Amino acid sequence: MGSEDRPFDVGRAITANELVLYYQPRVLVETRVMRGVEALLRWRHPSRGILAPTEFLDRAEGGAAMRDLEAWVIREAVRQAGVWRADGLRAGVSVNMSPSLLRDAAFLRLFERTLKIQGDPTTLTIEIAAPSLQDDRPREALDRLRSHGCRLALDDVTDVAQLDAAAWTAWDYVKLGRAVVAPARTDAVAAKRLRAITDRTSALGVRTVGMGVEDDATLDLLRQLGVFLAQGYAIAPPLEVREVTEWAAGRGRPA
Repeated sequence: MGSEDRPFDVGRAITANELVLYYQPRVLVETRVMRGVEALLRWRHPSRGILAPTEFLDRAEGGAAMRDLEAWVIREAVRQAGVWRADGLRAGVSVNMSPSLLRDAAFLRLFERTLKIQGDPTTLTIEIAAPSLQDDRPREALDRLRSHGCRLALDDVTDVAQLDAAAWTAWDYVKLGRAVVAPARTDAVAAKRLRAITDRTSALGVRTVGMGVEDDATLDLLRQLGVFLAQGYAIAPPLEVREVTEWAAGRGRPA
């Protein structure tokens, strides 16, 4: 088997230093000043270049491999947040996590050990996709993460029903899915759904994050709806580490 189609071996990729995190800036809607970043995994394939997770995760082998991969992502994200903070850039980092890992006792121990070694857990926000919580409510695990100082975000919310279904625990942020944000400016149905979600989150006192912002008009709409943070290609694409510092310097330091 050549390098073009080889299985994605997590352990080998980590040892060979082929994994890398890109970071997409997240800004305050009112000022467009950077407030944090979302960590996005990439694989430096030996012959195909930088690959997104959709191009290789289905080739990962076994649950233990996914545990090791998520642990690496968290460790690297928290470490990088510490480096930025030491350099005067206070940027929180968000990381996506599967609910199935939150039921893995070995992973939770590894996660907690990582937080102790790497530094300030308050720089970390754990994002859980709303659709993945339909049949899974890992409340005890989320409470454990919160007890360490981590923040929690309900990700990819596209209707009020998802928000209500996840009301069994408290969330620091609700991330408005790009499927409802991107078309809201021109699609009346999407706009109505978006407003219903923001009205509910406002009543709950939960801050919202608009995803998939592709133009300034959409950012203006989010501002009118009282959305707190925004992320998307109209603001910045996923950036390499060195590019984040340069981008933040050009847009103003985070509050």
